[in-house]
Amino acid sequence: MHWILHSSGLLVAVIVLLFVALVKCRECLKVDRRNILYLIMFGVFKFLMDYTFNQSLEDIPVSLATLLQNTAPYFVVILSYLFFREKTTKIVLLSIMIGTFGCALMTGNVMAGTKLDFMGIVFALISAFSLGMYFIGSDRSNRAGYSPVNYLFYVLLVAMIIAIPFADLGKITSNILEPGMVGNSLALGIGMTLIPFYIMTWSAKYLDAPTVSMICVLEIVFATFVGAFYFNETIGVQDYVGMALMIISIYIIGKESIGGEKNPTEMEEGSED
Repeated sequence: MHWILHSSGLLVAVIVLLFVALVKCRECLKVDRRNILYLIMFGVFKFLMDYTFNQSLEDIPVSLATLLQNTAPYFVVILSYLFFREKTTKIVLLSIMIGTFGCALMTGNVMAGTKLDFMGIVFALISAFSLGMYFIGSDRSNRAGYSPVNYLFYVLLVAMIIAIPFADLGKITSNILEPGMVGNSLALGIGMTLIPFYIMTWSAKYLDAPTVSMICVLEIVFATFVGAFYFNETIGVQDYVGMALMIISIYIIGKESIGGEKNPTEMEEGSED
């Protein structure tokens, strides 16, 4: 059932993006043939990010899986250096470490009284790696002149195609059209997929990949407040300290990166939205 909902959300997001592109800018659908493999690769990483994270939840606590997935900024820094020789300052590394510690405080004592499964940890780290690659892909596509709609449409399309075998295509379409499930499909497709990923991709126009990845870690802060307001969960002193550290880390990395010039990318120049 999970993959039916997930695939339905991806399908809704792809349909909405296609509609936007056709109405607003058909040029947004054009891709240089030399960049097709790039887009396919980042679409595969988008699928892996979701698949491995959900697999990790079967073996380890949600708090630990979330903490491990939010190590994505480390992968962004390492991969940016290995692939593009982009150096990271000590200030950026310090801010990432502060943010990770804050994240650890907010997710609680994830190691206490819990039997940890090795494969669950591996799946969560693969999800973090894949998320890091998505951030890098957003950064590269923006530098190449591709619009967020262009990049996101093809990445989600590839992820959706890969996800279909894990579900039933007939059930996916019926799930979208079923009156009782339309709301869920729209919420997953627009509210939880299209909008957040579009914002992440768009922000890569103005911020580097490590900064974007760090800002996205703030989802834990918002999730904490949502849990408090809607599910009456208690916010403790440890949580507030963690929030403060995460906000401080983002302030540091933002101050360090804003105003910096972006380097040319290896992707060929594409369409601009």
